[in-house]
Amino acid sequence: MAVSLNLTEFSNLPALKLMALDYPALQIIDFKLPSFQVYEHGPGFLDKTTMVKYWLTYAFGHRDYFNTLYNNHHHTDEIRTSECVDFVSVDLLPKDLTKSTPVTTPRKDSAMSYEAIADELTKAITNPMFAPLMATDDSLAKLPQSYIMNAEFDVLRDEGYILAERLRQNGVPVEHKFWGTEEHGFLNFVEIDDIAMKETDDFAEYFLNVVNSV
Repeated sequence: MAVSLNLTEFSNLPALKLMALDYPALQIIDFKLPSFQVYEHGPGFLDKTTMVKYWLTYAFGHRDYFNTLYNNHHHTDEIRTSECVDFVSVDLLPKDLTKSTPVTTPRKDSAMSYEAIADELTKAITNPMFAPLMATDDSLAKLPQSYIMNAEFDVLRDEGYILAERLRQNGVPVEHKFWGTEEHGFLNFVEIDDIAMKETDDFAEYFLNVVNSV
């Protein structure tokens, strides 16, 4: 998605016809979305701990800020009152995904002073080239028609839903597929999982329709 956003700024390049995202990771601003709470410890390999570690490694090459992010203690007052929070609002989720959300168990915070790392974290949190859900509505409106796929047993479930809704609100045609019996990574098991095969076939059909309509 970051590549797609970047390409919209180059008028001398051919415009993309399609953006396709499978259970995408799109934001680092809120690790208390319902899916991060419901599936904090799984099932599946992609639990909250793993995802926070992935983001930290991607952003900084280390995991020194793990407890700060895990406990959602990485927001300045400026971020809390900014439009960035609205970009991942739970109000964009279907109501049935926000019911009966459990309370997560906080990890013991380290002695690291947040003030010492606030600027570094803020730059990452709000950068759409790093966390694409931080793109403004004007930027999202420039994106091509999109195909987004999510699975239920996945901490990233809600991010796909939020992106799909934001794209729709900004006039971008969206095909959002959701598989309620699957977990993150299930497409790797297409030879033994009938749902993985169906998703592969469905996307192939969708892709061919896009190609034939150009």
